[in-house]
Amino acid sequence: MAALTIVKEKDYPKLNAILFGEGIVNDAVSILIFETIVNVFSKGTKHEGISGGELGMALVHFIYLSFASIGIGILFGITSAIVTKRVSTLK
Repeated sequence: MAALTIVKEKDYPKLNAILFGEGIVNDAVSILIFETIVNVFSKGTKHEGISGGELGMALVHFIYLSFASIGIGILFGITSAIVTKRVSTLK
């Protein structure tokens, strides 16, 4: 997101949009990884290492959260497109 402060939106609108999107994706992935680690590895037990089963569960949880987030985003995108189309035709 620091690169956004250098690029002016009115001078380079496409570059600004690309950098903004990249920053949002990075934030989303960070949140997904954090949620995965908290849910899979915070069972309240102390142990020396991470087992293969825990890594597998973390991967499954990460993929599940990713697809669920993408699905919710698509659902909201389609809904907002339909609402915008209906509202703009009322004028």
